[in-house]
Amino acid sequence: MINLISKLLVFSFSVIILTTGIRAEKQPVILILGIESNEINEIQDRIIREEILRLYLQKNYKIVPIMKLTGFIEENHINLQTLNQTQIPQISHSLEADIAVFCRNSRKNELQIFVYDRNKNKFFKKSIVIDSIEPLNKITPILIDVIFRNSIQLVEEL
Repeated sequence: MINLISKLLVFSFSVIILTTGIRAEKQPVILILGIESNEINEIQDRIIREEILRLYLQKNYKIVPIMKLTGFIEENHINLQTLNQTQIPQISHSLEADIAVFCRNSRKNELQIFVYDRNKNKFFKKSIVIDSIEPLNKITPILIDVIFRNSIQLVEEL
């Protein structure tokens, strides 16, 4: 009986280890591109990007390293805050990202969250209205939470 229980435990742990490894191999590489907005300055955009990136890492996603993105945008003279949606596929390809996350602030406290899937060459979008009387540049922690929760939901639906 003890021998049978031991074999079942070993089998269970083996399955857990194997499925964890398989899941890790299938994790897409995610590129966090920031927010196109007149209400947020470059420093705020960088803080938001880096915090979202950190949250993806905490969920065990693979991400394009900050330094790789920084080097690429400096080398190619790209301003992430004026990034055009048509540029995202090329940037994703150049940085070997499977998925890119990008936001646009079109109206006061309204965000459009885009997730670009390079394998499908398709954008997925979610529009969010942030319930706040404050302008976006005054609610950075709320922005980080809203963008992360909604973007990861889109990513997980792919």
